[in-house]
Amino acid sequence: MDLKTFIANIIDSAIWPVFLIALLIIFRKPLRKLLGRIASLTFKDVAVEFSEELAQLNDLNPGLESKKPEKKSSPLKQVSLDEIVRESPKAAILMGWNQLADSISSNLRRLNLRSETMLFDSVSGMGKLIRNTELESVTSLVFHKLYNLKNMASSENAKISETDAKDYLNNVSYLIDKISRAKLKLND
Repeated sequence: MDLKTFIANIIDSAIWPVFLIALLIIFRKPLRKLLGRIASLTFKDVAVEFSEELAQLNDLNPGLESKKPEKKSSPLKQVSLDEIVRESPKAAILMGWNQLADSISSNLRRLNLRSETMLFDSVSGMGKLIRNTELESVTSLVFHKLYNLKNMASSENAKISETDAKDYLNNVSYLIDKISRAKLKLND
């Protein structure tokens, strides 16, 4: 083997690792996001869908990172919401949804948009709030994403991580805060 062949073999053997390391350095931010989503692949397809939907939901709420929600008292006085998240993330998501539905109902009453004879449905109630208040249209998207995530979480084979449940609850808290500050539209 002559010197040129030897050097060519070394370069040929070393080029792939060097190229791979260069790609990892160049694309480190997108790879972090991708690896974060792939890590939840071990939880079955439902968990992957849940994490992806939650990531889209977090993108819809740009103010969520800057505004940390205040600790809300749990409907169950003896158990904190953090303990429920640790014990059963699915139950925490369903409790968060119930708090959102209660908030929609109480704000419909506060704004005199709900008659006492009307059957309450959180989806139609939220639609009524969107149509009659100054809530942004993105609020409707956030609400429907939360609704879909709640439905995914309530399926029997869904595996939800504590982090996903906490993110969901932060989004619920953010939406409850927006709804509670909603004002009626002024008629022109």
